[in-house]
Amino acid sequence: MSFTVYTFLFIFTTTVLFYGLRKEARPYILLAASLLYVSQIDRRAIIALIVSMVFVYGAGLFMRFLLKKRKQYLKPVFIFSISVFVFILWAMKFQDQIFPLMEPHLSFMAKELLWQALVLPVGFSYYAFQSVSYLADIYRGKCEAETNFFHFALYLCFFPKFLSGPIERAETFLPQVKTLRDVRLFENDRLPQAFSYLLYGFFMKTVVADRLAPVKEALFADYMQHGSLWLFIGSLLYTMQLYCDFAGYSAIAIGVGKLLGFELTENFLSPYLSGSISEFWRRWHCSLSSFLRDYVYIPLGGNRKGAVRRCVNTMIVFLVCGMWHGGGLSFFFWGFLHGCFSIMDYLYRSRKGAAEKPGFIGHVLTFFAVSFAWIPFGFPKLSDALAYIFRIFTAGSAGTDFLTEWSMLGVTSFDTFLIPVFLLLVILMDALSYRTGLSFPAAVEKKHAGLRYLFYYICILLIFIFGIYGPAFDPGQFMYMEF
Repeated sequence: MSFTVYTFLFIFTTTVLFYGLRKEARPYILLAASLLYVSQIDRRAIIALIVSMVFVYGAGLFMRFLLKKRKQYLKPVFIFSISVFVFILWAMKFQDQIFPLMEPHLSFMAKELLWQALVLPVGFSYYAFQSVSYLADIYRGKCEAETNFFHFALYLCFFPKFLSGPIERAETFLPQVKTLRDVRLFENDRLPQAFSYLLYGFFMKTVVADRLAPVKEALFADYMQHGSLWLFIGSLLYTMQLYCDFAGYSAIAIGVGKLLGFELTENFLSPYLSGSISEFWRRWHCSLSSFLRDYVYIPLGGNRKGAVRRCVNTMIVFLVCGMWHGGGLSFFFWGFLHGCFSIMDYLYRSRKGAAEKPGFIGHVLTFFAVSFAWIPFGFPKLSDALAYIFRIFTAGSAGTDFLTEWSMLGVTSFDTFLIPVFLLLVILMDALSYRTGLSFPAAVEKKHAGLRYLFYYICILLIFIFGIYGPAFDPGQFMYMEF
C-alpha cells in the first residue's frame, strides 16, 4: 500500500462494504477493490496484472489437465510458463543495461515503445514470484489449480500485499478466500489484533523510519564532506530506517488483511537480534527467504550434495536475491556479500557444531555484518557505495568536529533527543518479540488487557505527536515499493 489519506478512506470503505454487503460477494468486493487500488497507483500496472492473471490461470488449468491425461508434456509446459515470468522480470530489472545496447539500432518510435515496455510495473516483482510458486506447487502436486478465476485473481492482486508483499503461497491464501463468507469482525479478537498491527506499523513508519530518512539522505548524498564516525553512524541509521520502513509496511498489510479475513505471512521477527547470518535470513523478509529456499535453493540440490555444492548453491541463491531487488551492480554486490557471509557462517558452524548457541559477540557481529552489507543497497551506483565504504575507514575527522557535522545534517536539537529514544523503543520491542518468538503486535495481544490498552494509548500519542506527516511532507512511498 501507499501511505496517504486516500489509503485510509479506501481501507475504511472497503471494510464497510466487505461486512455490509452479501457474504457470498466478499471475494468479488475485495477483487474489485484491489483492481481499483492498483489502477489508481499505476494504470500501466493494471494491464500487466490482468495479462499475468489470465496467463497463469490458463497455464495452471492446462497443467492440471496434463497431470491427468498427458504427463509427458507437463514438465516442458511448466518450464515454459515460469521462464516467461523469469525472462520478463530479468529484462525489466536490467533495463538500464539492456536499453543502451539496443538503442542505436532502433527508430525513435521503437525506442519509446521499448523504454515503456521495460519499465517495471508496480508490484510485478511480488506477483511474479507468487505466480512462479503457484505453478511450481501445481507441478509438484502440492496444490491443485484453482478453477475459479476470480478467486485466483484475488490471490495475485489482494491490495494490502500487492506493492511490497508478503509473498503469499496459493496453498495458504486460496483456502482463506473460500471461507470469507464465514468471517466475523468481532470474533477471535480480530479487531484488536488488526488494531495492534496497524498501530505498530504506523509507529515504525511515521515516527521512526521517516524521522531517520532526512539524516540518511543527507549523509549518503554528500558523503565526501563527512568524517569516518558520521559515515559509520549513517550506515547504522540506514540499517534501522530500512527495517522500520519495511517492517512497518508489512505490519500494516497484515493488519488490513486481518480486518478483511486473511492471515498473511509474518515477514519480520526481530531480524537484527539474530545470532548468525543464517538466523537473520530466517527472520528478515521471511516470505522472500522461504521462497528462495523452496524454489531456488532446494531445486539446486540444497545441502544434499556435499559441502562444496552447498556453498555454491548458497551463493547462487543470494545472487538471485540481489538481482531480484534490482539490476544494478550495487544489488549484485549486496547479494554477493550475503552469500559470502552465509558461507562463512556455515563453515564456522560446521566446525564448531550447529548446536552451539551464539553468544553476545555473535549477535553484535551479525548486526554489523548486515549493516555493512546494506551500504551498497542504498546507492544506485556501486562506485559510490565503495567510495562510501572506503571513506569510513580512511576519512578520519574530515577536518570538522562531531557536533559541527551533526549541524551540517540539518537535524534539530529536538530530533537529536528523539531519534535515540525511538531507536531504543524499537530495540525493546524487538527484544520482546525475540524472547516470545512472535511478532511484536502478536506478543502484545498475548498480554492482559491493561497492557494492551496502554500500548494502544502510547502508540496513538506517539503517532499523532511525533509522526512525520502533513502537507509539507510526502509519506506516500514505502522504500520496498521500488523493488
